[in-house]
Amino acid sequence: MGSRMVGTLGVDINRPATDIFEYLRDVHRHDEWSPKPYRVEGIEGLVDAGSTFVSYGWLPGKPENRNDVEVTAFEPGRKIEFTATQDGHAFLNTFTLTPNGDSTRVEKTIDFYKPGGPMGLLVMPVLFARLIKPATQKAMAMLKDQLETS
Repeated sequence: MGSRMVGTLGVDINRPATDIFEYLRDVHRHDEWSPKPYRVEGIEGLVDAGSTFVSYGWLPGKPENRNDVEVTAFEPGRKIEFTATQDGHAFLNTFTLTPNGDSTRVEKTIDFYKPGGPMGLLVMPVLFARLIKPATQKAMAMLKDQLETS
């Protein structure tokens, strides 16, 4: 039996929270700030609470990794959560926006399945530290750059 791993990373973006939220709602633009190839299918326009779509992203050994995604939290200008399901396990990506003067603090919380046994005890913490966290930090920096230069 497995448990969950959770990590949060943040960035300050010099844009209003409402602008950032609207950009995050446009999942077809997520490839603009993804460090690896990424695309979505099965949705037109902006997402809302309960919207569903399919995403394809890169994982080691799986360059076309498929996830069935649902928007499971939706608070305009404040919070949006994407729950991706793969192999019966849920992976949550939650963006929380906090206005701070002329900028906005954007925090991304990653919450994912951690298998039991040696895989969960030894491999997953290393995988998170060496692959997931750096890729997420890079994506957050790219998100900041996209929003501040557009």
